[in-house]
Amino acid sequence: MKNLIRRQTFSFALIVSVFACAFAGGGEGSPEQVFLNPPREAHAGVWWHWMGGQVSEEGIVKDLDWFRRNGVFSATVFGMADSCTPWAKRIGNVPTDGLRPFDARWWGLFAFACREGRKRGIDIGLHNCPGYTSTGGPWIPSRLAMRELVFNVTNAAEQISTRPNAIFPVYNETARRFELPPCPARRTDVVEIGTARGGIRVAHIPMGAFVQPADWDSFGLECDKMNPEAVDFHLDHVFGELKKHLGNDLPAAGLRHILLDSYEAGDPTWTPRMREEFTARRGYDPLEFLPILGGYTNLYTTVEVVKFRADFDRTVKDLYRDVLFRRMAARIHAEGLAFSNEPYKGPFEPSEVAPFIDRIMTEFWYSPKGSGISPAHRLFNTFTGPGGRRHNIVEAEAFTGQPGNCEWTEMPENLKPATDDAFLCGVNRLILHTCPLQPWGDDVKPGVTMGRWGTHFGRNQTWAECGKAWFDYVARCQALLQWGEPSKQRLDVPKGVKQIARTDGARTLFFVVAGADGVARLGLPRGWWFDPVSGRKAGVPSRLALRQSGFYERDPAAPEFVEACRGHRELEAFEPSLGDRSKSADPTVRYFSGTLTYRTTFDRPADAARLALQVKTFEQVVAVRLNGRDVGTIWCAPWEIELPTAEVKASGNVLELDVTNSWRNRLIGDEQEPADCVFTQAPMVGGAFLERYPDWFGKGLAARPSKGRHCFVTWNYFTKDSPLTPSGLIEPPVLLWDESAVR
Repeated sequence: MKNLIRRQTFSFALIVSVFACAFAGGGEGSPEQVFLNPPREAHAGVWWHWMGGQVSEEGIVKDLDWFRRNGVFSATVFGMADSCTPWAKRIGNVPTDGLRPFDARWWGLFAFACREGRKRGIDIGLHNCPGYTSTGGPWIPSRLAMRELVFNVTNAAEQISTRPNAIFPVYNETARRFELPPCPARRTDVVEIGTARGGIRVAHIPMGAFVQPADWDSFGLECDKMNPEAVDFHLDHVFGELKKHLGNDLPAAGLRHILLDSYEAGDPTWTPRMREEFTARRGYDPLEFLPILGGYTNLYTTVEVVKFRADFDRTVKDLYRDVLFRRMAARIHAEGLAFSNEPYKGPFEPSEVAPFIDRIMTEFWYSPKGSGISPAHRLFNTFTGPGGRRHNIVEAEAFTGQPGNCEWTEMPENLKPATDDAFLCGVNRLILHTCPLQPWGDDVKPGVTMGRWGTHFGRNQTWAECGKAWFDYVARCQALLQWGEPSKQRLDVPKGVKQIARTDGARTLFFVVAGADGVARLGLPRGWWFDPVSGRKAGVPSRLALRQSGFYERDPAAPEFVEACRGHRELEAFEPSLGDRSKSADPTVRYFSGTLTYRTTFDRPADAARLALQVKTFEQVVAVRLNGRDVGTIWCAPWEIELPTAEVKASGNVLELDVTNSWRNRLIGDEQEPADCVFTQAPMVGGAFLERYPDWFGKGLAARPSKGRHCFVTWNYFTKDSPLTPSGLIEPPVLLWDESAVR
């Protein structure tokens, strides 16, 4: 037994050491090494939302295979409601026979996902409770739920409302409306504290705050985050279920981390041991001053009010730190797992709870114009992590989105501004929001969404395969942004150019990003340019296209970038013909979404020293093949790709361009057809949610009544009158060549 304990202790110490190196220390290796071969932690992760009962083993395997193909090595599972409207909503007639999050069958599927993830080298994590906030579930009794103060209660049935002190409503299936569900325990679980100044009586009751957006069968109270018994009770339940289905050694079963997402549970005003804790920490009994929290400030002096509120707020912060974060971290670490958390808001101090967090996170919302993330999040780089080491890796819940910005219309091109903004603000690992599990066969597309929320990633995107070029860009950037340490050094770059620097003391790299107008002349001293789009290291370019980015390292010994005399020729005679396909009179062309291959042939210019292809598109991805060989992907400015000169023949070169657009046009095309699913307008502007899976769905798409429809979705953004997006090759691609060597 002692040997077993020693082995477990050694295993735990080793795991914690690995976490510390991976998430707290600087990246190892030279810039060239990590740039060409980004380490695992430099690759993006995903929020893997399992929407209600819409889960299957087939979907788990297919999703994991897609993660692996795109270099996604971290997937965090959430047990959600069927849909988010933005609030929890069940979809009827889901063809999985009553499967619900956090029930026995669901845990079995989660264990299956952990095993399959381990086979593929993908770290599987779990959000610690149903929904995405915060810590609780149907197993939490009212006595261990979040509490609030009440005053002068003599008749609870008449004086206390069962309406909960909660932030978000849920869908009442019986009344067919969204509402705050009643919490009867607010009237039955009334605990007297004592009598304060003025004789006004003080008690505490459950707030009624609940986890959300959770399926109704997984719906339950938030546990009291300041009560050790409550936090332990919650974690005992979750770890008990995990061990029941995965075994006692959770890391060996494929589980790697536990997540506490951003805090959205409300502000409690009491916990059973608050009086003792406050007295011990502040040096006086709070009872006399509690009415201040109920608005009875006329009983006190201004000095007393200000002091007590500050002392009470400080005590709440202390308890959140010492109970919720310290206790969760200890329990999670004891199981050999990493603790992941977004501590940027809540009734606690982010810098105080950061030392307990292995994977520290922030969040940004998606806009085609940028991320909107605050530079203040660079502070996360300065926070101390476990073991007193600085957090070198700052993750971000990335591209959280909503209708208007995210409607199956996102493409790598318009993800880039937000990506680069996040990098410039200190984030160096993106965790993509969102990638809902797609449970059905490959013929059901686009498929399941997180209701109205999230940028749409995953294997059902039109660019799911050709979009690997964007994933590679992210991994190369993150590899260099994790290398070394943050530096305050800056370059006299042109107006509109943004930058951030990393250094190891001997070498300094600057991440440089041009604005929306590009840069006519960059004007940097001689040095090296690490191009994360192409994956090449070369001399420094003289100018940057709009929003072009790269890493600059000053080096007087580097080769000088010489502007070459450049020839160009438009390529013609494509099959199919060029033009905006969304304007076609043929509906099969006008509403097409997916990948279309254009072909042509060309002869090599006689005086070409170096060849490139320029393709100008509108929010599309272009995969390029030359004489049958894949030569890369064009997805962002400067819309060029270098062609392998040695493989370009004197004549008869075959050029193939696979052009991929978004789902938008096809989804609008479907709306021209008779409806065969029932959608209900959501309570907020931005689309409609699926009420129930139609009976024909269980028989396969061949049984679909509306034969002209090609897509199936659980959230509908469009009507038949929604505007289409330009698609296809509209302008002729251009062959470019240098008449003298560039370097």
